[in-house]
Amino acid sequence: MKKVFYNGRIITMDSGCPRAEALLVEGNKISRVGNSEDMLSLAEKSAERYDLEGKTVIPGLIDAHTHLFSYAMAKNLLDLSDMNSFGQALSLIKERADNCKKGEWIVGRGWDQNRMRGFNGSVIGKLDKIFPENPVFLERVCGHAALVNSAALGKGSIESAAADPAGGEIKRDPAGRPTGLLIDKAADIIRRIIPRITPEKEKELVGEAVNDCLAAGVTCVHDMSVNPESAAVYRELQEQRRFPFRLYGYYLEDKIDFDNIADNDLLPEGGDENFSVQGVKFFTDGSLGARSAALLEDYSDDKGNRGILTEDPETLSEKILSCQRAGLQAAVHAIGDRANRVVLDIFEKVNLFSPVAGRRHRIEHAQIIAPEDIDRFHALSLIPSMQFVHCSSDMPWAESRIGFERLAGAYPWKSLVSSGCRIAGGSDMPVESINPFRGIYSAVTCRIRKGKRSKAGGDCDRRLSLPEALESFTLNAAYASFREDLLGSLKAGKFADFIIISDNILEMPVEEIPMTAVLGTVQNGNIVHNSADWPF
Repeated sequence: MKKVFYNGRIITMDSGCPRAEALLVEGNKISRVGNSEDMLSLAEKSAERYDLEGKTVIPGLIDAHTHLFSYAMAKNLLDLSDMNSFGQALSLIKERADNCKKGEWIVGRGWDQNRMRGFNGSVIGKLDKIFPENPVFLERVCGHAALVNSAALGKGSIESAAADPAGGEIKRDPAGRPTGLLIDKAADIIRRIIPRITPEKEKELVGEAVNDCLAAGVTCVHDMSVNPESAAVYRELQEQRRFPFRLYGYYLEDKIDFDNIADNDLLPEGGDENFSVQGVKFFTDGSLGARSAALLEDYSDDKGNRGILTEDPETLSEKILSCQRAGLQAAVHAIGDRANRVVLDIFEKVNLFSPVAGRRHRIEHAQIIAPEDIDRFHALSLIPSMQFVHCSSDMPWAESRIGFERLAGAYPWKSLVSSGCRIAGGSDMPVESINPFRGIYSAVTCRIRKGKRSKAGGDCDRRLSLPEALESFTLNAAYASFREDLLGSLKAGKFADFIIISDNILEMPVEEIPMTAVLGTVQNGNIVHNSADWPF
């Protein structure tokens, strides 16, 4: 069946034909791109015709850094993202506890101490008083810290005398007792023992998450935290035809047998054009918000603290070399300037044994980079996978963390692009909003949503042009997953994945970009979402 979408203002992202009026679709791919008259004449009488009514069309957006499964599961948790005080959070949690059975877990996520009054990091006494018999686990918005009570510590066998795990920290009071704040791999000890919900409920929540993505104009995501459980859910949904979506995943390193990685089939049933596993996700440090990002110098607001390296560099180097030799793509989380330098040094070392060019290895986040390390990304053929909205979200407190001088050189998107890098744009959902237009807005303005610009200097070294920002969520994100021949632009031979939006994003006032409405979403030539304001 042929379909023709005509009478539109189509931004193709194809340099050979940057603007068009119509798309002719055969099956799940675009067969022709051109003006409305030609495409309508080429369409058979039986072809379905869709009048775009002069609306703007762009390629389906690709979110190159998500935690889709976590986003889905968060729908079943207490949402603490709007809490402005710790007391307010406790009241919300207590409401949930009143309906819980004895011993049942109370799990929430999304708190941010930077926006909460009355938070001092020592919470275990308050949690124990209200929840003496229910284990409590409250994940910070970044996922790199958690608040717990004594019941949860007991479930994880974390006693007062317990040593900090490698790559993590159990925060303690002056007497050495746990305060209830766990950092990075210390939080993982508790996270691993929280009971799963039923597989059917997981599939239901993932289905809702996919619909959220499609409604936001996202037709493809890179899931940076795939494990056997989430992969099984994705596969079952796909087999049941409940997954009208594209997902390319990266297995978490702790799920990989590195001694036998050459024989380790990351996806036993094999991958296809809609779902495959690309490689392995590694961690080097924590987050700036949790003060666990690894820095070259002390935190400006926490003297003596330079963050945490969550993995021994030598061990990490060996694992990445194993990936390289097995032909797998490595995606390495690095936020602080020390973490980024460690990862760059590792890839430089790996390159001596096995050239990295062509592997398209990625550094995820790359928020703070020492100026002398900027050019090393392109020299080592690395892809900076960056979430522009982090800059906007962090601005109210980032200067207090790292000081004016380091902040002026942080989030250096423009410098990376100028050096030859192709930035893959993402959201890091559920850490940030699923809305990709917020990321595009941040990339071109360095502003928070209220319009306040960063106080730090160097904005000109950050800000991208609108075409560059849009390219990060289309062609560059496709390139980062080796799909540039199939995705990222509207061109004959590529998948018919595109969205109809309310305004011309390249011409509209910049301040209105975050409010861009997605009127319709087309995946594989099929309409998979349309708003109440659109006639499809």
